[in-house]
Amino acid sequence: MGRIGFVGLTEAFDESLLMLGQWLGEPRFRPEYRPVNQLAVRECHARQRAAYVGGLAADVATMRERNQNLAGWTEPLSSRLLRNWVYKPALVLRLA
Repeated sequence: MGRIGFVGLTEAFDESLLMLGQWLGEPRFRPEYRPVNQLAVRECHARQRAAYVGGLAADVATMRERNQNLAGWTEPLSSRLLRNWVYKPALVLRLA
């Protein structure tokens, strides 16, 4: 976890937003959002699950197993450059 600066969880979305604001150290950060229609989202997700070709549960299990073996994975340089030179500065400019 030494390379990860912040982790937010969808299960604790509101708390994660508040912790993100504190972690950023930006007093003007205002974590405001408007929830979408949860029923519509659930219905859409149900349609996507029904349309999935193959065994979704088995594919999820396979993916999770592969992810357990990613200890030697290193982040590509392009990802680091985009994060540090594009996304983070864009966030700071938006907060200004």
